[in-house]
Amino acid sequence: MSQQGENRSFMDDLDSFIDMARGVIELAPTDDPDRIIWLHELANTLRRRFTVNGVLADLEDAIKVGQEAIDTAPNDYIHRGALLDSLGVHLAIRFAKTGSLPDLERAIQVTRQAIDVVADSDNDRAFRLTHLANHLGERYERTGSSIDLEEAIEVAQSAVDLTPLDSSKRPGRLNTLANQLHERYGRTGILEELNKVIDICRGITKAASDGSPDQALFKSNLAGHLGDRYLRTGDTNDLDEAIQLAQEALTTLPPGHADIPSLSSNLSIWLAKRYIRNRETSDVEEAIKMGHQSIAVSQPGNPSLAQYMSNLADCYWNRHTLTNCTDDFDAAVNLYRSALDHSNSNIQTRIAAGKFLFETFAHASEWQHALGASQTAFDLLPQLTPRSLGFVDKQRMLGRIVDLACDTAAVALHAGKEPLFALSVLEKGRGVLAAAIEQIRVDVLNLEENHPDLAVRFLELSQMLDAPIPGGDSASAQAITNRRGEASIELDNLIVEIRKHPGFSDFLQSPNEDEIRAAASLGPVVLINLSKFRCDAILVEQHQIRSLSLPDLTIDKMNKKESQGSLTSPSMLKLFWDIAANPILQALGIRGPPADNDWPRIWWIPTGRLSRLPFHAFGHHFPGSTETVLDRVISSYSSSIQALINGRKRRSDPAQDKAILVAMQDTTGQINLPFVKEEVSTIANLCKSMNLESCFPDQHKQAVLEHLQSCRIFHFAGHGKTDGNPSQSGLLLSDGILTVSELMDINLRKHAPFLAYLSACGTGQIGGDAFFDESIHLISACQLSGFRHVVGTLWEVSDKSCVEISRTVYESIRDEGFSDRSVCLGLHKALRQLRDKWLSTPEQRLDRVVSGEREEIQSRDILSCDEGDEEMEKLVWVPFVHFGA
Repeated sequence: MSQQGENRSFMDDLDSFIDMARGVIELAPTDDPDRIIWLHELANTLRRRFTVNGVLADLEDAIKVGQEAIDTAPNDYIHRGALLDSLGVHLAIRFAKTGSLPDLERAIQVTRQAIDVVADSDNDRAFRLTHLANHLGERYERTGSSIDLEEAIEVAQSAVDLTPLDSSKRPGRLNTLANQLHERYGRTGILEELNKVIDICRGITKAASDGSPDQALFKSNLAGHLGDRYLRTGDTNDLDEAIQLAQEALTTLPPGHADIPSLSSNLSIWLAKRYIRNRETSDVEEAIKMGHQSIAVSQPGNPSLAQYMSNLADCYWNRHTLTNCTDDFDAAVNLYRSALDHSNSNIQTRIAAGKFLFETFAHASEWQHALGASQTAFDLLPQLTPRSLGFVDKQRMLGRIVDLACDTAAVALHAGKEPLFALSVLEKGRGVLAAAIEQIRVDVLNLEENHPDLAVRFLELSQMLDAPIPGGDSASAQAITNRRGEASIELDNLIVEIRKHPGFSDFLQSPNEDEIRAAASLGPVVLINLSKFRCDAILVEQHQIRSLSLPDLTIDKMNKKESQGSLTSPSMLKLFWDIAANPILQALGIRGPPADNDWPRIWWIPTGRLSRLPFHAFGHHFPGSTETVLDRVISSYSSSIQALINGRKRRSDPAQDKAILVAMQDTTGQINLPFVKEEVSTIANLCKSMNLESCFPDQHKQAVLEHLQSCRIFHFAGHGKTDGNPSQSGLLLSDGILTVSELMDINLRKHAPFLAYLSACGTGQIGGDAFFDESIHLISACQLSGFRHVVGTLWEVSDKSCVEISRTVYESIRDEGFSDRSVCLGLHKALRQLRDKWLSTPEQRLDRVVSGEREEIQSRDILSCDEGDEEMEKLVWVPFVHFGA
């Protein structure tokens, strides 16, 4: 019999059983125990028919009938676990076809219940654990929650461990484990993990029955893993084998099989990759054919459809880049636009499509079309990083859209939009992590006075979302994650409700124009936007918001300076004075030193890689020169306008009278810092003169965190560490690193402290180019925890210089009082004094201490400072910065 005939015979059997089961159920009494069994079998058979014919109505019926079986069965029904597990499978399949996240949430819930009713030794336990692993893996793909991924791996491994080596079920369970391990490889990039996945998949593909749907699935998965290894290593043997396996998998499936769309799209991907490498026209033509097939046989609501569209668009785009065919260009653009607009699909895929459209139109100077694509993508940002998602997971998600806000702001100005519009884009698309934390820690005093019931609900939900997600036991972490998801939805609904009340329409809304201009009440706020399309300063003053084109500031110049390693050289200070700082100050009417020593203030908000630069230090520094920022204004920094506004709303608690001083002169494995003891002793004496009690806590993380709860000043002198994962940057203590993440987890706003002084290297440095827009560093962590002011550093600092600068800052606070101006004025004085000393005595330009037969700077970096001349050429007065009100 032909395969088509076999398939028709199989369908006839399914049809006959379904008709018979419906008849039996209709005639059976509702309390007949056998009726439950018939309902269960009918639901499973309807699902099987759906996998063959793809008719969604069969799946809908399967869910309806499966739920009826559960509702009919008594609580102590012996097969209740099987009913629950089957319903979970039905729901998960509908999620895969429609993208309805509530279906997936319900699938996870009922599958957990199914697992709870079986013993550890029960054969069914492994079966259900595998289903749970699949469901959790699907939710990870949708939301990016690492907790889901880690639990998926854990339960998948448990299922494999419970399965005998000779069991026919073992290959399928190993396939589930391999899928989850592959997802983890996508996060870690560790090649050994990918190799392990490939080894697993080779074994199960060989063990599967030839020509079976299972073997087709295993082959397709193995093809994907081999393709990924090709992308990593460039080994064309992997690519050729991936294509061969994907072709074999697809030809094995019967017509109408539910996996045909995904397998067709996967084959299309690897054919397109080989076309790029070998330029064989037949490869790209077959890739396009398979891509169209994946879309044609998909249901319109298939949540993978945007990915299929994007994959096909890639094929057309690749051919366009090699042939310059305009029809291919148009086809790619239309497909990407359809992917962006496909509401059922994965948010990450849709935003990626929007970003590609934006880049394509912008490079073609089609500014309006580019702006439209990026605005659609921006509207999806809240779904990319829901409140329930953990900080590290949000950070990873946002790393995928780096530069999008800066480029969109630049394109908006090209498109003739007002500077306020460009500024709003930067505020919306940068600092997303900080904004999320600010929202759930907002002061609700006005809400408490007018609507106390709403305030109580808001605080309860906010505190739940603000609590750190625990590590360790995955079950407890998962329970908290589930509750956070519910709380996130409740809070979003509550905010909508609050905004309906008179006087609260702007609750947690972005600042309006009046509020933005009011932020410049103490001095102008300047956002400097770096983009490959243009660079501008947006000048915010009390009476206006305007933009200033900076044509000589280009991303190419920034790249050149970075590649030369000269971002910390005197030539850099001169160059960026000429192309950025001086034009800005001229536009603001600041053309020379202040009269009568009445120093004006300015807040700098650099974007992208400009955040590495010391705007306060730009200038032509030589004796008698006033062509410098330092000789014209007092500089402060902020990560955004919103951060500046929020910071000013937090009033320091004058009742707090403690200064927490931490002196890490000796740190295991790090260079000794001989001036730390002198620095902290000096600060302690100055604090005494300000009627502050100096406290010297145990130099362990928990002790320091506990003391921060009741301080007015926190001063740390020691080693800092910058990590490629910004949330893991931190301050080095006796028992490890006090990280950015741990500082962000604490909320000190009830008794907001006045100053965090971080006398260590790189406390304002961002590790990793993908995270510049988020300004994730130790300074911002202290601000978010509740400090009104923070003094930190942009890079390595000299141990000796730290003493001089901190002394001057605290003397200013002593003399001026605990005012906002006292901190920035003190730092300004300190930097000018050290700069003038540097200018007057050339030998001081290299701050050295002799060590044996060579010289080295005593740096407060986490590593011993042995970088030689390159390190010593750094200007020791430059790195210190003030963030605050």
